[in-house]
Amino acid sequence: MNSPINPNGAKLPMIDLTGKEQPAGYSGTGPYIDSLPPAKQRQLYGIVTGIQVGIKHLQSELEVLKKALGMEDAPAGTGLR
Repeated sequence: MNSPINPNGAKLPMIDLTGKEQPAGYSGTGPYIDSLPPAKQRQLYGIVTGIQVGIKHLQSELEVLKKALGMEDAPAGTGLR
């Protein structure tokens, strides 16, 4: 679905029912990433994967630090960490 064109010939942004502007080329149905070209999809998946790997690395570093400081996780359900 393309953006509507105003009388002056300029494209107007797509606005959804919440009043938010829709990205160009997105019809509002299904995942937004599916409306992107394959190269852009790969790029975004690469970014997300890199972030996930970084978070896992930070979690493992936090566990090492906790052990070095003699800290242990609180039992489940106590609300303490």
